[in-house]
Amino acid sequence: MKQTIKKYSETIIFGKYKGKSFRYILKENPSYILWLDRENIVKMPSSLVNKAREANNSLSYDNFSYSSHADDDPTYGGCDPNMWGDIGI
Repeated sequence: MKQTIKKYSETIIFGKYKGKSFRYILKENPSYILWLDRENIVKMPSSLVNKAREANNSLSYDNFSYSSHADDDPTYGGCDPNMWGDIGI
């Protein structure tokens, strides 16, 4: 265990987010907080872990879908049969 966090305002003292507050990391990368907890790197109250879990679950990719891009570009996600030329495939 490298650190104990008790409040949102406390900062991480090591690693990728050294010097950043728990609140900042929660907003920017909640999965990092979950990883810190899962690997027992940082000890924190379950309320903070739950907040990170909620934030991570609320990340939405609704604005991106395969079908919306496939409609615009028929080769999206696939291979244009002409892109390789005549190489015998």
